[in-house]
Amino acid sequence: MKLIRLTAENFLRLHAVEIKPDGALVQISGRNGAGKSSVLRALEAALAGKAALPADPVRHGADEAVIEVDLGDFLVKRTVKPDGHTTLTVTAPSGAKFSSPQKILDGLLSSLAFDPLAFSRMKPREQRDTLATLVGLSQMLAELDRAQRADYDERTAVNRDLRTATARLSALPAVEAVEPVDVSAALADIRAARQERDRISAAQLQRDDAARQLERWRVEATTKRQEATRLLNEAARLEQSADDQEQHLAALAPLPDQPNLAALEQRLEQAEAINAQHRAFAQRERELAAVAQLEAIAQRITDQMAARETERAAAIQAAAFPVAGIGITEEGVTLNGVPLEQASTAEQLRLSAAIGMALNPKLRVMVIRDGSLLDEDSLRLLTEAAAAEDFVLLVETVDTTGQVGIYIEDGAVHAVNGQAVAA
Repeated sequence: MKLIRLTAENFLRLHAVEIKPDGALVQISGRNGAGKSSVLRALEAALAGKAALPADPVRHGADEAVIEVDLGDFLVKRTVKPDGHTTLTVTAPSGAKFSSPQKILDGLLSSLAFDPLAFSRMKPREQRDTLATLVGLSQMLAELDRAQRADYDERTAVNRDLRTATARLSALPAVEAVEPVDVSAALADIRAARQERDRISAAQLQRDDAARQLERWRVEATTKRQEATRLLNEAARLEQSADDQEQHLAALAPLPDQPNLAALEQRLEQAEAINAQHRAFAQRERELAAVAQLEAIAQRITDQMAARETERAAAIQAAAFPVAGIGITEEGVTLNGVPLEQASTAEQLRLSAAIGMALNPKLRVMVIRDGSLLDEDSLRLLTEAAAAEDFVLLVETVDTTGQVGIYIEDGAVHAVNGQAVAA
């Protein structure tokens, strides 16, 4: 449905205005502060209600503001009190009044984005989310994004572990594989050899002590003989003891050679060296396996993400976009493969208008504030887009000549396209 007529009395700066669109373009012009914005805000307040009311909605000195909007299928009338309280009626052409009028209007306003330039002013990610919602891809893309972020985080962690494992592997020397050696036998032989060495050493000490004792006895015997004759018998006894001991020592078997501990210890060192080489080889093999496993995990995640991107591209390609050539990426919106922010002004305007109209398929009205910022080509493009889709385009324009569109002065319509209007 379209805007047929808009009247507003005592709303903001307005005394009383009546707007009847004639064609796709309706320019609301006038000086700054004349009440142009009040006209557009009156339309928004009438339809959206309290959510769109300004803080001080009624013109000072008036008891109430009254706004009527004829949409063809509905006649909307909203009365606004200075304290912001409103009364709303929505009447059908038959004269029947709806019991839940705001609910009826909310059904018309799937989005209150009257402004066709609103989309072009959005940030890239906001444009992406708006467009995805429009074509029914919002939930799917959100799920894909969550899955992509989860996989990206997992792959980042895996790659971090992979770099750590690769660094550990690089720090290890290259060694040949060897079989480990059992050192228990060598250790047992060394223990036995040490025990044998200690036994032989103890026996040698005993023999050395016996030899020293023999020498002491002989010395003492000589000393005794030299000391006095009375000690001869004792000397003879001692001599006999010495002879007996000598014979005993002479009868003893010779001691064996001490074991070669150095050779045994060298054998143990060789075994330990071989085992160290075996352990180094085993460690390198484990690190190689860890690197291979992490590389496989990272590749699997990368393949998952690539498949998801393929799924995203297929869904986007199948979506019914309002303008041909639109694409959706994780960062924003593209047009013919180029980021929208890099597209020409005309292309951005055309796309933004198409999005604005698609967001409001039931209420065929678009509003542009600060229309003076648009050049002639941009305004022409928007007017053509509105006409093609049977929309009414209301444009607020600063003008001091009174020759442009519906000219507002002191809160009332003073001229239409340069033709004076009676008060």
